Amino acid sequence: MRMYKLFSYIVCVAAALAVAACTHEMEELAAPSETVSLQFVVGDFPAFGEAETRAIGTPDVGKTAWEFGDELQIRIDNSQMGYTPCATLVNNEDGWEIKDGNICYRDGITDVKGTVLYAPDYKMLKDGTVQRKDGAGGGRNEYIVGTCTVDVQNRAVHIDFSQAQRNYARLRIASVPHKSLRVRFTKFAACPDTEAFAYDYNNVVTDQHGNAFFYGRMEQNGQIQVRYGETLLTTYTFSQATETGKSYALNAPFISAEAMGYEDILNAVQAQVDANQTDIKILFSESAGGRELTAISEVIRNQSEGSIDLTVMGMKSVPTKGFSYWNVLRSLQVPDVEEAGLEAFKNCSGLEVLTAPKLTTLHSGVFRSCPKLVSVTLGAVTYADESQEAVFDSDRTSGIYLNVSDKQRILEKGTDNIWRSTEDSYFSSSQHDARMFMDHTFQEVIVWW
Repeated sequence: MRMYKLFSYIVCVAAALAVAACTHEMEELAAPSETVSLQFVVGDFPAFGEAETRAIGTPDVGKTAWEFGDELQIRIDNSQMGYTPCATLVNNEDGWEIKDGNICYRDGITDVKGTVLYAPDYKMLKDGTVQRKDGAGGGRNEYIVGTCTVDVQNRAVHIDFSQAQRNYARLRIASVPHKSLRVRFTKFAACPDTEAFAYDYNNVVTDQHGNAFFYGRMEQNGQIQVRYGETLLTTYTFSQATETGKSYALNAPFISAEAMGYEDILNAVQAQVDANQTDIKILFSESAGGRELTAISEVIRNQSEGSIDLTVMGMKSVPTKGFSYWNVLRSLQVPDVEEAGLEAFKNCSGLEVLTAPKLTTLHSGVFRSCPKLVSVTLGAVTYADESQEAVFDSDRTSGIYLNVSDKQRILEKGTDNIWRSTEDSYFSSSQHDARMFMDHTFQEVIVWW
């Protein structure tokens, strides 16, 4: 009868020895085998070196040590068992223990060696091959191969990653803690793949430091875009391919002011201005209004005309005269605004571009007296009140490119000087062909989806 040794880790060293069987479907008889306690000695986690890191914002630390719940997958490569013994280790409060599988080898072998894999997105099958887990998209976790050696005499398994080689780089996106980002790559080989593709990650949640990590290789001229909701936070094009084993960082900041009071908002915006930032992005709650906007204006109002690109996210409604006389603005994005109050953007002498893709309700005078305005983006407008004054300056719209939703309907003006939507499509109408919208002629009326 052939005898085999079977090792299973016992958390309590003093636990009684059990009797088990290490068998294979090719064996005619099950061979009883000894089960013993086994110690796992796991070397340090092979962290990315800080010397090669272009640090931006919060420290670019990433993962530097083994943590509770980490899993390692072991494959014994020279067991001479007729098959490949595999096991999954998990790190718990007492150290490492076998979660499933087993470690066994033919009796008499003294030089037992194997392969160890740290790859949270992958699982090791019973035959020792590796397969990506269901739902894992790749590129969000590492794929590190180490070695293991079984010390038969001392009943210990030594696991070592000190010689592990990464064939990929790490990219850290530095943003706001605990926020969901949308990230798009072109020409990205997601770890451990070698062929580059375009990838869209639609729910990348940053950690407590505001970081989100990606692992892979970006090819030369590959581009990355980072968005919060529909707002583009940053775009970067790699002038050359990333180098293996190196860490890169990309800043994608905005001010998270949903729970901030007036003074906190003022201080946060002031910090941006003091850092010579002219592209300011801030996130408010849906109910934010005049007081929050006043805090921003208090800081930036003394800047040069047309020098600030401002994005205000979250806010659903711009109050009466909310941005009126904000001459410092060069561009303004309000991606979540659905309603603009009376004279909301009036008298912005430096404003060139206004983007409000959800704006459907307009009140009198919202775009009046903006002499440099060349581009306006709206949603599918359903209501426009001109009872007090026109929405646009009629003598200036010929120089404006108007972008409206593909869902836009024809607007009809009532005797109360209020425009309301009909059931007829605007883009199949003669009004669109004539570049007319609300009786104004524009440079061009462009559809967006």
